[in-house]
Amino acid sequence: MSVPLWLVRHIDAAGGSITVEKFIELALYDPADGYYMREKEKIGRRGDFATTPSLSPVLGQAIVQWLRGLGRKGCIDLLEIGAGSGVLAKSILNSLGWLGRRKVRYHIVEKSPFLKAQQAKLLGARVRWHDSVEEALRQIINPVIISNELVDAFPFRVLEFDGSAWQEVAICISEGRIEETLLPIQDFDTLAARSSSLRWMLANPPKPGTRIELQPAWQDWAAGWMCKLKSGDLLTLDYGSEVPALHARRFRGSLRAYFQHMRFEGTEVYGRAGHQDITADVNFTDLQETGKRFGLNTHALQTQAEFLKSYAPKELERSADLERFLSQPGGAGDAFMVLHQRKES
Repeated sequence: MSVPLWLVRHIDAAGGSITVEKFIELALYDPADGYYMREKEKIGRRGDFATTPSLSPVLGQAIVQWLRGLGRKGCIDLLEIGAGSGVLAKSILNSLGWLGRRKVRYHIVEKSPFLKAQQAKLLGARVRWHDSVEEALRQIINPVIISNELVDAFPFRVLEFDGSAWQEVAICISEGRIEETLLPIQDFDTLAARSSSLRWMLANPPKPGTRIELQPAWQDWAAGWMCKLKSGDLLTLDYGSEVPALHARRFRGSLRAYFQHMRFEGTEVYGRAGHQDITADVNFTDLQETGKRFGLNTHALQTQAEFLKSYAPKELERSADLERFLSQPGGAGDAFMVLHQRKES
């Protein structure tokens, strides 16, 4: 598959190679050519991948029951970050009943103009949009913040152990094709201090060829608004695990891409740049450590299957499509985690 000219220009401008992290940033978020910036169906049967909300309203129903269990008094500002097509927001709003009419104001932070337009068409005047979490927090006190498959959409660095040292995976172009190369890591000590994965690997040296993914981009972004959060609840849903279980699955890491519901790994991840989703498993140990730095304590961490069975058991039993999605090997039931963190004022 030929390398798109826009990507060739970026690699040439960078001196012949770019890190995998930079490639993902460009492939997903370049204003003109990025996957999430394009007017293209991404989620559902006509898209490239399915999410739990795209199959059933059960997740939204479960979140409403969880929200009721928080025991909040007065109005509740519910803020969803990265709402995708808006189907989760719709199922939450439709399930609120008396709680929604009396108490809940729904907010969304969305970066993609195309997805924001989809959300507006689906949700109408029931939602208020914000350009950033920081802007939303200037107007909201003690929010409930939710995200579904948001963290995995951030660019991540890929590191490989060569038998003696860790190096960073990058890409270059050779004879018109994208190839991988390894680069020295200039900020290794800083990365180790911030990454539970790297610290664990240093204490338990892996075999040569082992790869891990790190997300300093998400950590920097989260720090930018968590430091401004005075109090609130945070519910994060995504696929991944804690360390060390995160690294027991694939010694070559979890970097992968999805195109028309097909999964691609290895160098095929670099094909169709700007036209396919690129992702990796989320490190829930890092999520908890980052939150702890800003006063967010972990209240619960469970699989998505456990969360749904706890808060929407009857609805789950009636959704055959979702039950299959949850129970299939490697499916969302056990592969997805639900993290509840809270900051007290």
